[in-house]
Amino acid sequence: MQVETIKNIVPELEQELLFYPFNKSEFLVQHKTLNYQVNINRQTYQLIKLIDGKSTIKEIVTAYKTKYDTNLSPQIIYTILYKNLAKFGIIKQDEFRVEKRKRASYLKLSFIILRKEYIKYFTKYLTFLFHKKSFYTFMIIMSLFIGFMIFNNYQLIIKSGSSIFSLNIILYVFAFQFGTLFHELGHAAACTKFGAKHGGIGFGFYLLTPVFFADVSDAWKLKPNERIIVNLAGIYFEMILASILLIIYLFNSQIAFLIIPCLLILSTLYNLNPLLRFDGYWVLVDATNIPNLQSKAFTLLSNKFKALKKMRFSFSTRKEVFLFIYGIVSVSFIFFFIGSILIYDPNAVFRFPFDIYGIITDWKNFEIAKLTELILPLLFWYLVIRLGISQLSIMKKKKAKDE
Repeated sequence: MQVETIKNIVPELEQELLFYPFNKSEFLVQHKTLNYQVNINRQTYQLIKLIDGKSTIKEIVTAYKTKYDTNLSPQIIYTILYKNLAKFGIIKQDEFRVEKRKRASYLKLSFIILRKEYIKYFTKYLTFLFHKKSFYTFMIIMSLFIGFMIFNNYQLIIKSGSSIFSLNIILYVFAFQFGTLFHELGHAAACTKFGAKHGGIGFGFYLLTPVFFADVSDAWKLKPNERIIVNLAGIYFEMILASILLIIYLFNSQIAFLIIPCLLILSTLYNLNPLLRFDGYWVLVDATNIPNLQSKAFTLLSNKFKALKKMRFSFSTRKEVFLFIYGIVSVSFIFFFIGSILIYDPNAVFRFPFDIYGIITDWKNFEIAKLTELILPLLFWYLVIRLGISQLSIMKKKKAKDE
């Protein structure tokens, strides 16, 4: 589009917008009906505040220069408004229709199993568990109690674990799934406590792993310390359930009340992994005040290695150092995981297509055991293909930028 045409455009904001400070230099724009939460920097926020539905881009350029003593070209303003923000329904436009935000892109085949209207009946009675002064105290006390019980009964857990699963597999699967539902209920209850809305509880797949999830995206408008509690709330609820079961075990010595808490704690440790998009990752995002942490870390990592080729490798802030270290650890984790699968059973990885073909052609003799053997090879090829698609996407964007 020609510069003169751009100058005469009169941008308009959508009406259903809310603005919240995210940290000292960033803001959150929330579209109430389309359910988008977009993180913007202070400069973009200042630009948006100059849009009144009457001023042209040329006039906005002048107003921005006068108020903030900074030059922005009409092309830059047009790109920010119509290329970056319009796709989230923040700026009015007629070129395309903005669809309502769906669930997180990293969740596949997801659907809601408990609607938010039903969950509200429970969450309003559970908010007392999230008093700011006692929340972390309770977590520490429960951690010490659970740790003591596992340590004190370690030999019994190891001895009973392998044999008891074959006898009570249905009980343990049911108990574990109930624990994960209780986990998501914790996130929803914490949102209710601090005045944020929550969605329903659903089921989907993340990295081929079946997971429950709760839509708590509205928590972005909360203060950082409140967001951290919302993110920890699922783990907190799992610990409450585990503690209750262990107390029951102290009175009746039924081994199931010892094993189930161990499963819940394994789930808790898994959820604390900050390298995957589970609770630990979101806690780290809020603790560091760095939204889109993973993508920013990968982008910085790529830029630093490019700079290394030109012998210009340096860091300007502590934030850059942190992002670089996080990016290195994340990439190392991915390759370590892929390498571990190859070392564990390389034949299964390369035999995978033939095994799939065999199951399809011999479906009458299908056994669950055969399917479980395909999980690691399937995960390996999923990660490899995903990395390949990601690299192709980056190359495509770079080519389009160069053109």
